[in-house]
Amino acid sequence: MELQSTPSWFTYIVECSDKTFYCGVTNDLSLRLSAHNCNQGARYTRSRGPVRLVFAQKCSSKGIALRLEAKCKKLSRPQKRHIADFILANSAPRRLETERLVLRPPKPRDLPALVALNQDPEVMRYFPALMSHRESHSMLKRIMLHWSLHSFGVYVLELKRKRSGHNLRTIGLVGLNIISFPNTFRSTIEILWRLRRASWGKGYATEAARVCHEIAKQDLGLEYLCAFTATQNKGSIKVMQNIGLSSSAPKTFCHPSLPKDHPLSKHIIMEKRISKRI
Repeated sequence: MELQSTPSWFTYIVECSDKTFYCGVTNDLSLRLSAHNCNQGARYTRSRGPVRLVFAQKCSSKGIALRLEAKCKKLSRPQKRHIADFILANSAPRRLETERLVLRPPKPRDLPALVALNQDPEVMRYFPALMSHRESHSMLKRIMLHWSLHSFGVYVLELKRKRSGHNLRTIGLVGLNIISFPNTFRSTIEILWRLRRASWGKGYATEAARVCHEIAKQDLGLEYLCAFTATQNKGSIKVMQNIGLSSSAPKTFCHPSLPKDHPLSKHIIMEKRISKRI
């Protein structure tokens, strides 16, 4: 069973469709943003949607979040605009390319491809269950929120056509994600991938994961990086080895989201020190 963690509080600023700004506090940023965009949030934003997140600061308590909110509300609209423009300009997710692939940040239009991916029994063979349309929608929102908060995350993976690098086909996901469940790992961030069945066995996962490995090392300056999967998932274990996460003594653990007697509970984790702290 996953342990209950202390709720995090956020002070946030969203930009409304009329170019005005709204400041607020919440202990569930994803849910609050969804409420704003479903006309169920603050009265101010109900007639000004959709909104987009331009600033979010995690706070250790509700009191600290409220004090920061008060300071944000005292800013003039030009000051808020300056902050929003600066943050968006300096945290814009990058589009990356390899010889065969394009890695780009996710967009709402990626939902149909994600639904299809998450409803393929072979793709989801080492996950507890297929994901419904609603669950995939929630997953996409979490991925996009992760980008908004941290300026890195999970990419949509596209395959370049042989005759034209501009004619693309979505083949899955790859990227970096903050580990959210209680653990004793040295890593705080995992590298992950999920590809459609037709793209298996062609080296695409390894090719894309190596790009993310370099981002973790060069851009984020991480000391440790890990990947984990069910012990039966030989394909993903091979990718871990290919990108240099292999260990002479791989560790196993029981995933806290699953009962210990579940056939997929036992996971293997490969973890490696990729840089040294100065």
